[in-house]
Amino acid sequence: MAHRTKLAYTNAMSPPADRTKPPSAAIAHGATPPRPHAAFIALRWLAKLSSLAVGATLPLILLASREQPTGREWLGVAFFPLGVAFGLLLGLWRELLGAAIALSSLATFYFMFIVVGQTVPKGPYFAILSSPALLLLISGLLSRRTRRA
Repeated sequence: MAHRTKLAYTNAMSPPADRTKPPSAAIAHGATPPRPHAAFIALRWLAKLSSLAVGATLPLILLASREQPTGREWLGVAFFPLGVAFGLLLGLWRELLGAAIALSSLATFYFMFIVVGQTVPKGPYFAILSSPALLLLISGLLSRRTRRA
């Protein structure tokens, strides 16, 4: 009987749950939010590290080339490598915005290459170098989804 009394006493001493506050208010008052899944953290780090590596390397490609771009080519250079590099580096802080800039720069580069040059770029190199933008996009969408849940 003493065990029941002690249990009833501890339950009576605990404050009642406040059901009027939304769950986000509980988090603001010191409760810890659920931890993200390890795969999500790994994806986010892979996206950020690959964006940093490729985003820092792409402008060096322009500096290392022996031939300087001509008038029309500068417009293409503005989108790849410069626009993609800017988007990837911005993606370190703002994943969705950086991914959108990098992917739209790549799409515009391909569009200009096809319309102005009337050829398709050979090889998958431009898309491969822009692939961290897809990782940023996936990571940004997943983080947005987990924040809303």
